[in-house]
Amino acid sequence: MDYEYYYNNAKRRYYDACTEINNCQNRIGELKTQKQNTSNLINQLGTDIKNHENALEEMEQIVKKDESLNGKLTQITSKTSDAAVNFSTMAKSSSVTTKDITDVYSS
Repeated sequence: MDYEYYYNNAKRRYYDACTEINNCQNRIGELKTQKQNTSNLINQLGTDIKNHENALEEMEQIVKKDESLNGKLTQITSKTSDAAVNFSTMAKSSSVTTKDITDVYSS
């Protein structure tokens, strides 16, 4: 019987198995790194989402304040126009030269 042949064959299979184990361990390491990177990305995206939600809420508050301001400016414009008409009417009824209050205060 040729024991050297069996020995070399077993030795080759042993080294092949060791290589395969090393390959599997390397792949496990790669997958763990990939998992960590994916977890980091998910955490960063979660943080980005929270930051964007906060920014959106702040923008909504700004828009609400702007709408309120626009409404108040519209009221002021309307009341100023009414005052201008009243002022012109009062000025016409006396001997004073008529002036348009909108023109006076617009500049």
